[in-house]
Amino acid sequence: GERVVSEGQFRLKPGSKVTALKPGETPAAPTEAELKAWLDEPGIPAFAAKAQSRNFSSVDTARIAFASAGTVPSSQVIADWSTQEWVRFIDGLGATQPLDK
Repeated sequence: GERVVSEGQFRLKPGSKVTALKPGETPAAPTEAELKAWLDEPGIPAFAAKAQSRNFSSVDTARIAFASAGTVPSSQVIADWSTQEWVRFIDGLGATQPLDK
């Protein structure tokens, strides 16, 4: 199941990690340059932490196996895939696929 993080407002998938501030701890304020980069520049700033998805890693592994060897992901692997995971799988295959796949 899900764990309640704060008075029922947020729920995490099992295995999710949350970085929390300790009581009384204050996060570092962004510099003027960081604020400008986030607010006025296009895209995500180069200094921003790169997001990583364990789920996308397993989707990529399944896609590579399918694209290279024709191995269809098992129903156990795809059972909990979200729409975003299916989109990543399909988009990663390219514009066309042979009919035998």
